[in-house]
Amino acid sequence: MPRGEHRYLGVTIVFYDFFGWAKKVVVAEKDQTILVYPRIQDMKYAALQTKYDVGPMMSPYSIVKDTSMAVGLREYVPGDRFSWIHWKSFARTQTLQSKEFEDRQSSELMLVLDATKSSVFEEKVELVASMLQMIVQERGELSFISAGEMTKVFPAIQGDKHLDQVVYHLAAIKPTENVKFRFHDQQAFKQVATLLYVTSDVSDELLHTLANIVKSCICFVVAKQPPVQSELTMRYKHIQVIFVNPVDFYHLFTEVTRP
Repeated sequence: MPRGEHRYLGVTIVFYDFFGWAKKVVVAEKDQTILVYPRIQDMKYAALQTKYDVGPMMSPYSIVKDTSMAVGLREYVPGDRFSWIHWKSFARTQTLQSKEFEDRQSSELMLVLDATKSSVFEEKVELVASMLQMIVQERGELSFISAGEMTKVFPAIQGDKHLDQVVYHLAAIKPTENVKFRFHDQQAFKQVATLLYVTSDVSDELLHTLANIVKSCICFVVAKQPPVQSELTMRYKHIQVIFVNPVDFYHLFTEVTRP
């Protein structure tokens, strides 16, 4: 079944005997709703990096935490991984504590879906769902904005519980030709360190707007036939434009990190 919300008001079943002489009708009146979630594609993990201005320099900035080395302990939070629990301290204090890792992630990372109607709308939804799952699995934390006819904001996605809420929303989202979302109307963008923007259409006007409101941005453009690379993608040093194959997201993170 296609992604989306499917509602059934009931079913009528008609029975006939072999010769067609007898007929029996059974009506089952029951309102049912079936919600089909977006397809999530496997993605090869690579630490996404973007760039931000530091004077005349462009510095790489990782948007996931490094879990290879613990730098301290913190209070256990439901949803923390089993491997993060510090068992030695638990044995001493009988209090659960989790290892705290070096934080190389922006707590102001934001993912935005442009829900404008297009021939690749379903692929955009699939890409967002796949990216969210990948980032959460790798202990990433981010906020999410669904920019459609109505703007839906998920301020913090940490763990599977929050991820389920977003995927539930993505299962029911519909494309629109009237996107009311405007970047300049969102005060939150003033605090965003890194923006991940998923769309199917990129323009000089869009990049100019993004360049004026965010410190750093990766713009994922889902397109069946990517346009020829033009000068507009070269004008803004802190904005990276990645054209996405709508049928294969597996190497997308690798493409982003490629110099």
